[in-house]
Amino acid sequence: MSIAGVGIPRLQELDFLLVAHDAAARGAMFDSVRLALIDHMAAARRHDAGTGNNATFQLARENKFRYLSNASDALKELMRLGLLGSAPLPSEAKAAAYYAKATFNVTEAGEHWAHLIQTDRAAAYDELISRLWSIHPQFAGYLRTLRRGAIVVPLAQWTDMKEPRTRDRFVDMLVSKVASGIAAEDAGWQAEEREIRSAIREYIVARLAFATARRRPEPYPRNQDFINACEEALVKFVFTKVGTPLDYITHEVLRRWMRTLGLANFSYYVPGSDALRLWPTAEILDNEKPLMIRRRGGDEYRDQVVATLGEAYEHVRRLDPTAASWVPIYRVRAAVCWRLRVSDAVFDKALREFLARDRGADAPFAANVDPAQYGNVPPSERGLQVETKRGLQTYYSMSLIPRRERIA
Repeated sequence: MSIAGVGIPRLQELDFLLVAHDAAARGAMFDSVRLALIDHMAAARRHDAGTGNNATFQLARENKFRYLSNASDALKELMRLGLLGSAPLPSEAKAAAYYAKATFNVTEAGEHWAHLIQTDRAAAYDELISRLWSIHPQFAGYLRTLRRGAIVVPLAQWTDMKEPRTRDRFVDMLVSKVASGIAAEDAGWQAEEREIRSAIREYIVARLAFATARRRPEPYPRNQDFINACEEALVKFVFTKVGTPLDYITHEVLRRWMRTLGLANFSYYVPGSDALRLWPTAEILDNEKPLMIRRRGGDEYRDQVVATLGEAYEHVRRLDPTAASWVPIYRVRAAVCWRLRVSDAVFDKALREFLARDRGADAPFAANVDPAQYGNVPPSERGLQVETKRGLQTYYSMSLIPRRERIA
């Protein structure tokens, strides 16, 4: 039996559920499940970075306490979802040795899901979506909110403020930017300046009081920590305003899960005003049993990606003070995905096909990609991965050039 109304587990990687269940279904003991999660992250890191450097995860394998909470949280969630039978799990490091050899009973539904994980990954994700929807109101609420339209949370940077710079003046500037931002575009929510200011200040004061009461260090010693706290306050406020209350960590977890599932996307780097933008990339019909999911993918949308590529590239290029011909791929990706309301995966597949000349043969330009990074790539963004004769390569920059055969 699954239990409705529970909170979102703190699993940054949704695939931890698939990895843990696959291991448990094969009869793996608790410690083997933990090691499987470490191995999964090592493989993912190699894949994402395009390198073979996994020294951190080699050390993690030797530490019997690493990924202990990830393993417990993943297995506990699988039990809530009705895929594993209920069983006790370690809640702290000192109990790890006692549970190391524990094994888990797989339910009939869990046996079916284990088979899907091995044979049809897409179907396994869709089955997982239905189960998450049924027991997590915040999961369903997040998607219902985006079903009504994209959410825009205007933000500001410390350097946007004129001297003298203080934290009180930053809050005033931020409130003004948020108010003008939601008035200038359809942000998906509305609020008065006094509400916005109150939400930020109450959040900051509460965090300071919490740290003081527990004799903990200053929660934001750097100005960037303070700016981050203001963003957390705004996100929490916005989702409360739209009827889906959630804390910032839950929001972070959900937005990563939604990318993995191909249901929604987010970016801080859409050209235009400084903002966090969240948008749906699929239509979900929850009056159907099971849920009906229609993702924005396939040939139609990948054709649109190529058709939009030139305009997005030029827009990003114009925003660069150097006007260089090479621009970061993640910024072009953000521009295209926001405009078309598609996922990063759809953009990446379309660009790979365009590079291989399997799509966009009539486009007036060709694309070049390069592994060089122009500035740091933000942690929320990735390079473009392309399988080449030399193996998997990761590219971070791109340029568009007129096709030679069209210059006549």
